[in-house]
Amino acid sequence: MNSTLKKTINKIPKAIKKDKTRDAVRLALQSGLAAGITFLVMKYFSLPEVFLAVLSAVLVIEPSIGNTIAHSKGRILATVVGCLIGFGLVSAIPYGYATVISISVTVALINLIVGFKPQWRYGIVGAAAIAIGSESDALETSIDRLIAIGIGIVVGFLISLVVWPDKASQRARMHLRKALNAACERFEIALDNTTRSEKKDSDNVADNFHTNLGNAKGSAEAIQWENSDQIHELIRATEKLYNSILIIHRVSQSAASDILAKGADIEEKASEIKDSANKIISAVVNDEEVTESQMTAFKELVEKTKKEVVTKNGEDDDQMFRNAFIFGITEIKESLDVLKDY
Repeated sequence: MNSTLKKTINKIPKAIKKDKTRDAVRLALQSGLAAGITFLVMKYFSLPEVFLAVLSAVLVIEPSIGNTIAHSKGRILATVVGCLIGFGLVSAIPYGYATVISISVTVALINLIVGFKPQWRYGIVGAAAIAIGSESDALETSIDRLIAIGIGIVVGFLISLVVWPDKASQRARMHLRKALNAACERFEIALDNTTRSEKKDSDNVADNFHTNLGNAKGSAEAIQWENSDQIHELIRATEKLYNSILIIHRVSQSAASDILAKGADIEEKASEIKDSANKIISAVVNDEEVTESQMTAFKELVEKTKKEVVTKNGEDDDQMFRNAFIFGITEIKESLDVLKDY
Protein backbone atom coordinates (compact mmCIF):
# COMPACT_ATOMS: atom_id res chain seq x y z
CA MET A 1 0.00 0.00 0.00
CA ASN A 2 2.80 2.42 0.96
CA SER A 3 4.77 1.67 -2.22
CA THR A 4 1.66 2.28 -4.35
CA LEU A 5 1.01 5.59 -2.62
CA LYS A 6 4.65 6.59 -3.07
CA LYS A 7 4.51 5.83 -6.80
CA THR A 8 1.33 7.89 -7.13
CA ILE A 9 2.89 10.86 -5.32
CA ASN A 10 5.98 10.66 -7.52
CA LYS A 11 3.80 10.87 -10.62
CA ILE A 12 1.94 14.01 -9.50
CA PRO A 13 4.54 16.61 -10.61
CA LYS A 14 4.74 15.00 -14.05
CA ALA A 15 0.98 15.22 -14.46
CA ILE A 16 0.81 18.91 -13.61
CA LYS A 17 1.76 21.02 -16.62
CA LYS A 18 3.37 24.42 -16.22
CA ASP A 19 0.62 26.39 -17.97
CA LYS A 20 -2.15 24.66 -16.01
CA THR A 21 -0.34 25.43 -12.77
CA ARG A 22 0.02 29.07 -13.86
CA ASP A 23 -3.69 29.32 -14.70
CA ALA A 24 -4.66 27.68 -11.41
CA VAL A 25 -2.47 30.05 -9.37
CA ARG A 26 -3.81 33.09 -11.27
CA LEU A 27 -7.43 32.02 -10.78
CA ALA A 28 -6.81 31.34 -7.09
CA LEU A 29 -5.14 34.73 -6.59
CA GLN A 30 -7.76 36.70 -8.52
CA SER A 31 -10.68 34.89 -6.88
CA GLY A 32 -9.24 35.27 -3.38
CA LEU A 33 -8.63 39.00 -3.83
CA ALA A 34 -12.04 39.53 -5.45
CA ALA A 35 -13.79 37.76 -2.58
CA GLY A 36 -11.84 39.68 0.09
CA ILE A 37 -12.24 43.12 -1.50
CA THR A 38 -15.95 42.55 -2.16
CA PHE A 39 -16.43 41.58 1.48
CA LEU A 40 -14.64 44.76 2.64
CA VAL A 41 -16.69 46.97 0.29
CA MET A 42 -19.96 45.47 1.49
CA LYS A 43 -18.98 45.83 5.15
CA TYR A 44 -17.64 49.37 4.70
CA PHE A 45 -20.94 50.58 3.26
CA SER A 46 -22.96 48.40 5.65
CA LEU A 47 -24.73 46.70 2.75
CA PRO A 48 -26.73 43.50 3.20
CA GLU A 49 -26.45 40.29 1.13
CA VAL A 50 -22.67 39.96 1.55
CA PHE A 51 -22.74 36.29 0.54
CA LEU A 52 -24.37 37.06 -2.83
CA ALA A 53 -21.84 39.80 -3.54
CA VAL A 54 -18.84 37.57 -2.77
CA LEU A 55 -20.30 34.69 -4.79
CA SER A 56 -20.85 37.00 -7.78
CA ALA A 57 -17.29 38.36 -7.61
CA VAL A 58 -15.80 34.88 -7.67
CA LEU A 59 -18.04 33.46 -10.40
CA VAL A 60 -17.47 36.30 -12.86
CA ILE A 61 -13.69 35.71 -13.11
CA GLU A 62 -12.57 33.80 -16.20
CA PRO A 63 -9.15 32.66 -17.54
CA SER A 64 -8.67 35.78 -19.70
CA ILE A 65 -9.79 39.43 -19.72
CA GLY A 66 -11.72 38.85 -22.93
CA ASN A 67 -13.61 35.91 -21.44
CA THR A 68 -14.40 37.94 -18.32
CA ILE A 69 -15.74 40.87 -20.38
CA ALA A 70 -17.79 38.60 -22.62
CA HIS A 71 -19.27 36.73 -19.68
CA SER A 72 -19.80 39.90 -17.62
CA LYS A 73 -22.11 41.36 -20.27
CA GLY A 74 -24.25 38.25 -20.42
CA ARG A 75 -24.24 37.75 -16.68
CA ILE A 76 -25.29 41.31 -15.85
CA LEU A 77 -28.16 41.13 -18.34
CA ALA A 78 -29.12 37.66 -17.16
CA THR A 79 -29.02 38.82 -13.54
CA VAL A 80 -31.28 41.81 -14.23
CA VAL A 81 -33.79 39.67 -16.14
CA GLY A 82 -33.60 36.95 -13.50
CA CYS A 83 -34.18 39.46 -10.72
CA LEU A 84 -37.16 40.96 -12.56
CA ILE A 85 -38.72 37.52 -13.01
CA GLY A 86 -38.00 36.65 -9.39
CA PHE A 87 -39.42 39.95 -8.15
CA GLY A 88 -42.56 39.56 -10.26
CA LEU A 89 -43.25 36.12 -8.85
CA VAL A 90 -42.36 36.93 -5.25
CA SER A 91 -44.69 39.94 -5.42
CA ALA A 92 -47.54 37.80 -6.71
CA ILE A 93 -46.95 34.85 -4.37
CA PRO A 94 -46.98 35.44 -0.59
CA TYR A 95 -43.87 34.61 1.44
CA GLY A 96 -44.04 31.22 3.13
CA TYR A 97 -44.76 27.74 1.81
CA ALA A 98 -45.78 29.19 -1.56
CA THR A 99 -42.15 30.32 -1.98
CA VAL A 100 -41.36 26.86 -3.38
CA ILE A 101 -43.62 27.69 -6.33
CA SER A 102 -41.83 31.00 -6.83
CA ILE A 103 -38.38 29.36 -6.82
CA SER A 104 -39.41 26.48 -9.09
CA VAL A 105 -41.09 28.70 -11.69
CA THR A 106 -38.26 31.27 -11.66
CA VAL A 107 -35.48 28.70 -12.11
CA ALA A 108 -37.52 26.90 -14.79
CA LEU A 109 -38.02 30.14 -16.76
CA ILE A 110 -34.34 31.12 -16.57
CA ASN A 111 -33.23 27.62 -17.62
CA LEU A 112 -35.67 27.83 -20.53
CA ILE A 113 -33.78 30.93 -21.69
CA VAL A 114 -30.46 29.16 -21.01
CA GLY A 115 -31.51 26.54 -23.57
CA PHE A 116 -31.18 29.28 -26.21
CA LYS A 117 -28.54 31.45 -24.51
CA PRO A 118 -26.13 29.26 -22.44
CA GLN A 119 -24.26 32.32 -21.12
CA TRP A 120 -27.41 33.30 -19.21
CA ARG A 121 -27.01 30.42 -16.75
CA TYR A 122 -25.50 32.87 -14.27
CA GLY A 123 -28.90 34.61 -14.09
CA ILE A 124 -30.14 31.70 -11.99
CA VAL A 125 -28.12 33.04 -9.03
CA GLY A 126 -29.89 36.39 -9.05
CA ALA A 127 -33.28 34.95 -9.95
CA ALA A 128 -33.22 32.31 -7.21
CA ALA A 129 -31.92 34.81 -4.65
CA ILE A 130 -34.84 37.15 -5.32
CA ALA A 131 -37.40 34.35 -5.72
CA ILE A 132 -36.69 33.10 -2.20
CA GLY A 133 -38.32 36.31 -1.06
CA SER A 134 -38.43 37.80 2.40
CA GLU A 135 -40.88 38.42 5.17
CA SER A 136 -40.08 42.11 4.77
CA ASP A 137 -40.63 44.33 1.74
CA ALA A 138 -40.13 42.33 -1.50
CA LEU A 139 -39.02 45.37 -3.52
CA GLU A 140 -36.41 46.39 -0.96
CA THR A 141 -35.06 42.83 -0.76
CA SER A 142 -34.86 42.59 -4.56
CA ILE A 143 -32.97 45.89 -4.83
CA ASP A 144 -30.54 44.89 -2.05
CA ARG A 145 -29.73 41.59 -3.74
CA LEU A 146 -29.43 43.18 -7.17
CA ILE A 147 -26.98 45.78 -5.79
CA ALA A 148 -24.96 43.03 -4.06
CA ILE A 149 -24.70 40.99 -7.27
CA GLY A 150 -23.76 44.10 -9.26
CA ILE A 151 -21.00 45.07 -6.81
CA GLY A 152 -19.61 41.54 -6.94
CA ILE A 153 -19.52 41.54 -10.75
CA VAL A 154 -17.81 44.95 -10.90
CA VAL A 155 -15.15 44.01 -8.32
CA GLY A 156 -14.46 40.67 -10.02
CA PHE A 157 -14.18 42.38 -13.40
CA LEU A 158 -11.76 45.05 -12.10
CA ILE A 159 -9.60 42.44 -10.37
CA SER A 160 -9.26 40.47 -13.63
CA LEU A 161 -8.10 43.69 -15.35
CA VAL A 162 -5.56 44.74 -12.71
CA VAL A 163 -4.24 41.58 -11.04
CA TRP A 164 -2.15 39.32 -13.29
CA PRO A 165 -4.25 40.01 -16.42
CA ASP A 166 -4.10 37.55 -19.30
CA LYS A 167 -5.37 38.59 -22.72
CA ALA A 168 -7.53 36.26 -24.79
CA SER A 169 -5.21 36.86 -27.76
CA GLN A 170 -2.21 35.68 -25.71
CA ARG A 171 -4.06 32.55 -24.66
CA ALA A 172 -5.10 31.87 -28.26
CA ARG A 173 -1.47 32.07 -29.40
CA MET A 174 -0.34 29.88 -26.51
CA HIS A 175 -2.83 27.15 -27.45
CA LEU A 176 -1.92 27.51 -31.13
CA ARG A 177 1.74 26.91 -30.30
CA LYS A 178 0.78 23.73 -28.48
CA ALA A 179 -1.43 22.66 -31.39
CA LEU A 180 1.45 23.24 -33.82
CA ASN A 181 3.78 21.18 -31.62
CA ALA A 182 1.25 18.34 -31.70
CA ALA A 183 0.88 18.71 -35.48
CA CYS A 184 4.66 18.55 -35.81
CA GLU A 185 4.76 15.35 -33.75
CA ARG A 186 1.97 13.74 -35.75
CA PHE A 187 3.67 14.66 -39.02
CA GLU A 188 6.83 12.94 -37.83
CA ILE A 189 4.92 9.78 -36.88
CA ALA A 190 2.90 9.76 -40.13
CA LEU A 191 6.00 10.20 -42.27
CA ASP A 192 7.88 7.49 -40.39
CA ASN A 193 4.93 5.14 -40.90
CA THR A 194 5.20 5.50 -44.69
CA THR A 195 8.62 3.86 -44.55
CA ARG A 196 7.80 0.95 -42.25
CA SER A 197 5.33 -1.90 -42.21
CA GLU A 198 4.84 -1.73 -38.42
CA LYS A 199 2.89 1.47 -37.72
CA LYS A 200 3.23 3.78 -34.70
CA ASP A 201 0.09 4.97 -32.91
CA SER A 202 -0.67 8.71 -32.83
CA ASP A 203 -4.12 8.89 -31.18
CA ASN A 204 -2.84 10.72 -28.07
CA VAL A 205 -1.09 13.29 -30.25
CA ALA A 206 -4.31 13.81 -32.23
CA ASP A 207 -6.30 14.36 -29.02
CA ASN A 208 -3.70 16.88 -27.85
CA PHE A 209 -3.96 18.79 -31.13
CA HIS A 210 -7.76 18.97 -31.14
CA THR A 211 -7.91 20.02 -27.48
CA ASN A 212 -5.49 22.90 -28.01
CA LEU A 213 -7.02 23.98 -31.32
CA GLY A 214 -10.45 24.06 -29.66
CA ASN A 215 -9.04 26.14 -26.80
CA ALA A 216 -7.41 28.50 -29.31
CA LYS A 217 -10.73 28.98 -31.11
CA GLY A 218 -12.51 29.65 -27.82
CA SER A 219 -9.92 32.24 -26.79
CA ALA A 220 -10.05 33.88 -30.23
CA GLU A 221 -13.82 34.28 -29.93
CA ALA A 222 -13.34 36.02 -26.57
CA ILE A 223 -11.00 38.73 -27.95
CA GLN A 224 -12.63 42.10 -27.24
CA TRP A 225 -10.27 45.06 -27.69
CA GLU A 226 -7.99 43.80 -30.46
CA ASN A 227 -8.36 42.85 -34.10
CA SER A 228 -8.78 39.08 -34.10
CA ASP A 229 -8.40 38.61 -37.88
CA GLN A 230 -4.75 37.60 -37.62
CA ILE A 231 -5.48 35.03 -34.91
CA HIS A 232 -8.32 33.52 -36.95
CA GLU A 233 -6.04 33.38 -40.01
CA LEU A 234 -3.44 31.54 -37.92
CA ILE A 235 -6.08 29.10 -36.70
CA ARG A 236 -7.22 28.38 -40.27
CA ALA A 237 -3.62 27.85 -41.42
CA THR A 238 -2.92 25.54 -38.46
CA GLU A 239 -6.07 23.56 -39.21
CA LYS A 240 -5.13 23.28 -42.89
CA LEU A 241 -1.63 22.14 -41.93
CA TYR A 242 -3.06 19.43 -39.70
CA ASN A 243 -5.55 18.28 -42.34
CA SER A 244 -2.65 18.02 -44.78
CA ILE A 245 -0.76 15.90 -42.26
CA LEU A 246 -3.85 13.69 -41.98
CA ILE A 247 -3.49 12.91 -45.68
CA ILE A 248 0.02 11.60 -44.98
CA HIS A 249 -1.39 9.71 -41.99
CA ARG A 250 -4.10 8.08 -44.09
CA VAL A 251 -1.55 7.09 -46.72
CA SER A 252 0.62 5.47 -44.06
CA GLN A 253 -2.36 3.62 -42.54
CA SER A 254 -4.10 2.58 -45.77
CA ALA A 255 -1.11 1.52 -47.85
CA ALA A 256 -0.56 -2.23 -47.80
CA SER A 257 3.14 -1.81 -47.10
CA ASP A 258 5.95 0.65 -46.51
CA ILE A 259 5.33 2.39 -49.84
CA LEU A 260 8.12 4.96 -49.65
CA ALA A 261 10.72 2.45 -48.52
CA LYS A 262 10.55 0.79 -51.94
CA GLY A 263 12.65 3.60 -53.30
CA ALA A 264 15.68 4.64 -51.29
CA ASP A 265 15.73 8.08 -52.91
CA ILE A 266 12.09 8.71 -52.00
CA GLU A 267 12.62 7.56 -48.42
CA GLU A 268 15.63 9.83 -48.03
CA LYS A 269 13.78 12.85 -49.43
CA ALA A 270 10.77 12.13 -47.22
CA SER A 271 13.07 12.22 -44.20
CA GLU A 272 14.55 15.53 -45.38
CA ILE A 273 11.04 16.96 -45.85
CA LYS A 274 10.15 15.94 -42.29
CA ASP A 275 13.24 17.60 -40.83
CA SER A 276 12.84 20.75 -42.93
CA ALA A 277 9.11 21.17 -42.17
CA ASN A 278 9.64 20.56 -38.46
CA LYS A 279 12.34 23.25 -38.32
CA ILE A 280 9.95 25.75 -39.90
CA ILE A 281 7.11 24.78 -37.55
CA SER A 282 9.49 24.98 -34.58
CA ALA A 283 10.54 28.49 -35.63
CA VAL A 284 6.88 29.57 -35.84
CA VAL A 285 6.15 28.06 -32.41
CA ASN A 286 9.13 29.85 -30.81
CA ASP A 287 8.34 33.20 -32.49
CA GLU A 288 11.55 33.01 -34.52
CA GLU A 289 11.97 34.34 -38.03
CA VAL A 290 11.51 31.85 -40.86
CA THR A 291 14.05 32.87 -43.48
CA GLU A 292 13.39 32.90 -47.21
CA SER A 293 16.24 30.44 -47.69
CA GLN A 294 14.49 27.97 -45.35
CA MET A 295 11.22 28.22 -47.28
CA THR A 296 12.99 28.05 -50.65
CA ALA A 297 14.92 24.95 -49.60
CA PHE A 298 11.70 23.30 -48.39
CA LYS A 299 9.81 24.11 -51.59
CA GLU A 300 12.65 22.79 -53.75
CA LEU A 301 12.71 19.61 -51.69
CA VAL A 302 8.97 19.13 -52.22
CA GLU A 303 9.36 19.62 -55.98
CA LYS A 304 12.24 17.12 -56.18
CA THR A 305 10.24 14.57 -54.19
CA LYS A 306 7.23 15.06 -56.46
CA LYS A 307 9.34 14.25 -59.52
CA GLU A 308 10.89 11.24 -57.79
CA VAL A 309 7.51 9.81 -56.83
CA VAL A 310 5.84 10.45 -60.19
CA THR A 311 8.64 8.75 -62.16
CA LYS A 312 8.96 5.80 -59.78
CA ASN A 313 7.55 2.55 -61.12
CA GLY A 314 5.28 0.49 -58.93
CA GLU A 315 1.93 -1.19 -58.66
CA ASP A 316 -1.19 0.88 -59.30
CA ASP A 317 -2.21 1.00 -55.62
CA ASP A 318 1.26 2.01 -54.52
CA GLN A 319 1.37 4.77 -57.11
CA MET A 320 -2.06 6.02 -56.00
CA PHE A 321 -0.86 6.28 -52.40
CA ARG A 322 2.34 7.99 -53.50
CA ASN A 323 0.33 10.58 -55.42
CA ALA A 324 -1.80 11.16 -52.32
CA PHE A 325 1.42 11.58 -50.35
CA ILE A 326 2.59 14.23 -52.83
CA PHE A 327 -0.74 16.05 -52.54
CA GLY A 328 -0.36 16.03 -48.74
CA ILE A 329 3.15 17.51 -48.68
CA THR A 330 2.11 20.12 -51.28
CA GLU A 331 -0.72 21.22 -48.98
CA ILE A 332 1.71 21.31 -46.06
CA LYS A 333 3.97 23.59 -48.10
CA GLU A 334 1.07 26.02 -48.72
CA SER A 335 0.11 26.02 -45.03
CA LEU A 336 3.67 26.76 -43.93
CA ASP A 337 3.78 29.59 -46.46
CA VAL A 338 1.00 31.29 -44.47
CA LEU A 339 2.27 30.41 -41.00
CA LYS A 340 5.81 31.69 -41.63
CA ASP A 341 4.53 35.29 -41.85
CA TYR A 342 3.20 35.23 -38.29
